[in-house]
Amino acid sequence: MIICLYTEIDRPDTSQLTELNQEYLGAINSWSRDSLGLEFSQQVAYGLQMDMLASIPSVDAPELETLSFKNNIDGYRQFAGPAHLAGKRVISSECGASVGSAYQQSIPELVAEVQRSIAGGVNNFIFHGMPYSGDYPNTTWPTFTTFFYLYSEMHGRHQPAWEYYSDFINWTARMQYISQKGVPKVDIAFWLKSTDFVEIETKYVPQDLREAGYTYQYLSPDNFALSTAFVQNETFAPDAQAFKAIVVRANDSMTNDGIRKLISFASHGFPIILSGGVPSHVSPANTVDNFDCQSALEELCVMDSVHIVSYDNLAQSLVALDIHPRIEVDANGTWYTTWREDLNASTSYIYVYNDAASTPRGDGVSAGNIRIAATGVPYLYDSWTGEVKPIRDYQQTTDSITIPLRLAGKQSVVIGVHHTNDSETMSPSTDSASTHSAVYLDNPSQILDLTNWTLVLESWTQPANHSEISNGAVKHNTTYHIPSLVPWQGILDKNLSNVSGRGFYTTTFDWSLDDSTSCTAVIDLGAIFHTARVFINGQPLPTLDVAWARADVSNYLRQGSNVVEVVVSTPLFNALLPIWGDLITSGTSARDVSAIPADYGLLESVQVIIY
Repeated sequence: MIICLYTEIDRPDTSQLTELNQEYLGAINSWSRDSLGLEFSQQVAYGLQMDMLASIPSVDAPELETLSFKNNIDGYRQFAGPAHLAGKRVISSECGASVGSAYQQSIPELVAEVQRSIAGGVNNFIFHGMPYSGDYPNTTWPTFTTFFYLYSEMHGRHQPAWEYYSDFINWTARMQYISQKGVPKVDIAFWLKSTDFVEIETKYVPQDLREAGYTYQYLSPDNFALSTAFVQNETFAPDAQAFKAIVVRANDSMTNDGIRKLISFASHGFPIILSGGVPSHVSPANTVDNFDCQSALEELCVMDSVHIVSYDNLAQSLVALDIHPRIEVDANGTWYTTWREDLNASTSYIYVYNDAASTPRGDGVSAGNIRIAATGVPYLYDSWTGEVKPIRDYQQTTDSITIPLRLAGKQSVVIGVHHTNDSETMSPSTDSASTHSAVYLDNPSQILDLTNWTLVLESWTQPANHSEISNGAVKHNTTYHIPSLVPWQGILDKNLSNVSGRGFYTTTFDWSLDDSTSCTAVIDLGAIFHTARVFINGQPLPTLDVAWARADVSNYLRQGSNVVEVVVSTPLFNALLPIWGDLITSGTSARDVSAIPADYGLLESVQVIIY
């Protein structure tokens, strides 16, 4: 047992708290391994006045949560840096808790949380949460709801989308698999010595590094004691992230031991970048440490591989020093990248994500190129379908591959570069990824707008006995004929603002090209609000990317009339809103909510595009 007593006046030494916390975590981790034969996972130190980065290596599988980290990619990079340096295969996340979003969270919103986490280095996801779904004392339909309807989300069979959850769960599983393969490679390490992680704040605000394609993480100088923290061939942590430089900023807190480590790294030719000048703050601050640090900094600053640069335009300074990103980005959107190197599979896995965080659903499409510092054959790893297909449109030099991409807002792709000898080529007949929205066919010959839909709306409502939960919602169907697609609440004179459930859409279109005509037909639904599955002439299409639902349907079509069916689902919120004041969970009323009904249904025009 560790007991630490202090008053508000006599605050504890935060470095001592960090050390005690590491002993505590280490003891539990050892007990779990030695007594139970299990690796140990723990949410580590954030929210407390401790050095979070120093404590992360103390557990087998360090965990964070999206709620406290507020989906901040920079915050994830702070957490992932020490974990990757310590060789942790799993960096876990309690994912999906959002304040005030109970029964409102959409699947694309949850997917975006995973995407932002992966962009920051997180690679394992436990979704929050799945409550007990049977009858429960003093609780009304739809089910027992944790935290009195304050936090998302109540996953389970009482959600209209539950039958379709496997689409995004399988996507998540594939993304986890790729994100745990091999070893992450990161360009830049930022020095970060802090004991204030009560709030997880962005530590590098400028966007120049991201815009140029640099990947970066953060390390506490305490992490330099790890066995992987050494320099070889002018690379720091060659068996882990293989950093190209360490950046220390003028406002950073320095430690004497940490500076001595920097001197050692610099003596082996590794670049140390002092951004904005020489730092002067010492942690912990005392006369002896101040003197020792000042002396060590003077020694560091005169070394050949130490460079003092302006705080502004750090990316330009790095390029001037011939320090380049592994993945150069030239795009008109907010793209994040990661790189994982799997030597056993002779494959580099490149992840590209178009954040478009401030744009509405369906907006934020951007285009550009990525230049990968590797050679080989690039393949698109479609995490929605599980298919792996070669990319045709790319340029290769003796040391790089350049691939043009087009990404919807909040869309991500995984590219695997298979390292092969120069004799490997792709046959022109090889099935390629050219119909995927990211590596798309261009210049269509014809666009068919699908109209005149029939909608069978399956509405989910509360049972007559509001406390009867186990039998689920009462469902009833109504049919509507709609010339063009609009939200359910936009269907004229039908009063559907407070309807949740499932929508079954059907329409037809004519296909008149004969078998001798060579063409490709792609169906495009745009962005999906929640879930959608598509059937052509009764045949299900592969799982669609919710950010840009697009699929090659050439082999599904027949001469004459073709039937298109789309099944969508919604959250329960619109149906709950009129009865929100009557909802009770475990005897307590639901927390107040100020939201208005959301637009449900198939919201964007559906097209068949002919190439």
